[in-house]
Amino acid sequence: MAAAEQLSEKPILAARGLHKEFRLGSQMIHALNGIDLTIPQGQFVVIMGASGSGKSTLLYALTGLDIPSAGQVYIAGHRLDHISQDELAHLRGQMIGFIFQGFYLVPTMTALDNVMLAGMFARHPREVRYKRASWLLKVLQLDDRMDHRPDQLSGGQQQRVAIARALYNDPPIIVGDEPTGALDSKTGTIIMRLLRQLVTKQRKTVLIVTHDESATQYADRVIRLKDGVIIDDTQKAG
Repeated sequence: MAAAEQLSEKPILAARGLHKEFRLGSQMIHALNGIDLTIPQGQFVVIMGASGSGKSTLLYALTGLDIPSAGQVYIAGHRLDHISQDELAHLRGQMIGFIFQGFYLVPTMTALDNVMLAGMFARHPREVRYKRASWLLKVLQLDDRMDHRPDQLSGGQQQRVAIARALYNDPPIIVGDEPTGALDSKTGTIIMRLLRQLVTKQRKTVLIVTHDESATQYADRVIRLKDGVIIDDTQKAG
């Protein structure tokens, strides 16, 4: 699956006629209502909307973490409903780094070991994992915290460890579901600037869902959802 070869040829993420429905008691919830969306490589996209607007549902559908009720999703040209679950897992591991509000670090492991964990799934030798994880933590200015467990780190430091883990496989896409939601405003700003640098300096594609209006200042594009429909899609000039 030569995903990397297709980055320059096709949109890195795309959705066509995306619907998502689920039942809540006796009520049918229409979380997504016919979303069409194309995201090119190297764009910082912020998805906003009130609770229940469908923004997290859209994020999970675009990254293959959730299966839409109808429509198609493409990652680097690969239509997700046309590949096997094993191929999908491989594609996600190759293409996408995930950052969540809850950090999801293993509490009994050090910062270094948490980042190295990503290399275990890729079956990298320990020396390769150690070198890559150490370098990422140093880049994120955590080289003096490598041996600390999550409960010995601040919220911002834990999120930087989570970002290092997301970057371990050098994925072209970084996605975040409220990545600054558990952080104070100052620390949130540090994280948003870091994500911006990944786009500007490394041409990563960053796609985040957030309630924080201040996040829009870092974005190339702001998509607003309401009742499962895109009501505004604004791209900054230049």
